[in-house]
Amino acid sequence: MMKNRIIGIAPLYEETVEGLDKPLEYPLFWVYYPEARTFLSKHRVISDNNDVAPMTWADLLDNRYFTSIIYKKSNVLDYKVDQYFDDKDPMFGFDRLMESEKIKNELFNFEHDLWEY
Repeated sequence: MMKNRIIGIAPLYEETVEGLDKPLEYPLFWVYYPEARTFLSKHRVISDNNDVAPMTWADLLDNRYFTSIIYKKSNVLDYKVDQYFDDKDPMFGFDRLMESEKIKNELFNFEHDLWEY
């Protein structure tokens, strides 16, 4: 059985540096999610679209009611996905998104292969 868990959450900070085409992005700090879960389960998410079934922040994160993009995979060189490609290429954003989807499909196929029929 393969279970996905959230280990930590971090706000990302974008810093514009003179001489670079794109801003530098790095986490400000990390919060260990299993310890923060009790705090997050006491506070409700405010949603304009859903007032019938209120949920907490822990519900939102545990049930994966958020969108995400894979931007890093564990590798020997510790590269992020956007470091695989030349950022001057006009297809840079598309290539980065497709590589992220490829990693997501690899994880899906790995989980699917764990089952026997």
